[in-house]
Amino acid sequence: MYSLIYFTVVSTLAECDVPASYSEKIFNGKLAEASLCAGRAADVGDSAHAPTYEDFQRYADLQSVLGCYEDAEEFYRKAHKTIRQEKSRLRVMSTRNAAWQAFFQTRLSTAQVCFRRVREEPDASPATRIEATLGETFVMHELGYPSLANELLAELADAAMAHPDARWITVIHAVARDIAAQSQLRSSEALSDHVYWQSALHDHALRDGRDVLAELAAAAASRQAPSIPVIAMRSAYLEHLRSLAGGRVSAMSDIKTHIGWSQANGLHEYQRAVRLEVSLSAVVAQAAHAAEATLEPLREALRGAGSRRWQLEYLYCMAKACRLQGRNDESLDYFGRYALRAMQTLRAETPGIAPVGMPQGNPHAPSDDVSARLPARYRRAYRYLMDHLDQRDLSVREVAAVIGVTERALQAAFKTHLGVSPTEVIRKRRMERIRGELLADHGGHTSVIEAASKWGVTNRSTLVNGYRRQFHEAPSDTLLR
Repeated sequence: MYSLIYFTVVSTLAECDVPASYSEKIFNGKLAEASLCAGRAADVGDSAHAPTYEDFQRYADLQSVLGCYEDAEEFYRKAHKTIRQEKSRLRVMSTRNAAWQAFFQTRLSTAQVCFRRVREEPDASPATRIEATLGETFVMHELGYPSLANELLAELADAAMAHPDARWITVIHAVARDIAAQSQLRSSEALSDHVYWQSALHDHALRDGRDVLAELAAAAASRQAPSIPVIAMRSAYLEHLRSLAGGRVSAMSDIKTHIGWSQANGLHEYQRAVRLEVSLSAVVAQAAHAAEATLEPLREALRGAGSRRWQLEYLYCMAKACRLQGRNDESLDYFGRYALRAMQTLRAETPGIAPVGMPQGNPHAPSDDVSARLPARYRRAYRYLMDHLDQRDLSVREVAAVIGVTERALQAAFKTHLGVSPTEVIRKRRMERIRGELLADHGGHTSVIEAASKWGVTNRSTLVNGYRRQFHEAPSDTLLR
């Protein structure tokens, strides 16, 4: 994923009081060195240093970037344990961490829900909200929804220009240019049969006609937004990519340098994304041999990769490269596999995606983020809670018995990983279901009491107080909309 480069910078910018020795390595693209530095700081075996939340968090973030997902999950959990008493912070950060974990493992609908919840968290800092909005932007772009990605980019532009740290403008401007370059590449006439992308690329302009790129460029100039070397490196690579697509095959020399940098820093997922971008550009330039040679290192990974989204563009590029070389039977085979994988991917991912403006509590919203933050055993407890919310006598004791743990263990797991108790989860989710019922009732046939009773809430004061605390309005106000 090309977004890995931006994540390393954004996660550093969003943190307060980052050691200069660490941030300099990140901003200068020395990610392998940064990982070693973060690993030493997160070493619990070092008796002279007790790792902090930030130490664990930095190391987990870099393990995500390097594709070491099990290590990332372990160190995110260690980070959560250090702030388990700070409920609001734990809630925000555990959701944020679950979002990026899901995103890097291409569980995109889960990632979107988690990013959305962080954006809506009143206790999230402005920088954390920018980070979450950027994450949701990447999700929409990966899914081929450029119009939704651009709506989010407009929000990001406003937030970056309002933030006192001008480096946010540098980052968001670069992301906007990157997404524009990606869309331009995939809308090339030579790629008109890349149906997964072409189905959406005709609608990639902002609805209000804003020129976000121009606004960000002007803001960067007026505030003298500083350059960030690793972002500048990505931007220079994109220029070489554009040159290749324009027919200048000699640009491959500079592109190989960029691939070498990603390999030296252990960025295997990023290197894969770059190779796919390069192959698409070579296809546009009708440089079939360059397109196929660039993909060759991915051939072995294709066999044991399972069903991964990157396979779409691999299969498509190979189909095009074979056709350009007159290998029509091979080309048809690749195209057939590409079409099948495209349909499987669309069917698997589209139902879980919520429109950008969908409010919480909407009955048609995708499943929430909570289970993504819990260990496997306690995900069963959460699923049981969700399946039995309508039972008025649902208790923590009952749930604990179902999964074979003590009440105390269940309480501790929820508080460690979510920052809330099981009872609080039940209360919150019931209020969301009630809100969904009220919002869905356009004919005025449902009363507040009926909606509440359906979801196990029978006490009127409990309903009104809990609903107002969660949604800042009375249930009757929601019903009158």
